[in-house]
Amino acid sequence: LWFLTQKVSMNKTFLISSYMKEETRNDSKDILTACCHEFLAN
Repeated sequence: LWFLTQKVSMNKTFLISSYMKEETRNDSKDILTACCHEFLAN
């Protein structure tokens, strides 16, 4: 998940757009949700 965290740090907007696009794919949604929550908590 380290590379995802780096991507989140670089581009928050990208994460949000990816989250919206991946909503129908549960595995990706879970990963993005976890990253998003972790990012917003920091």
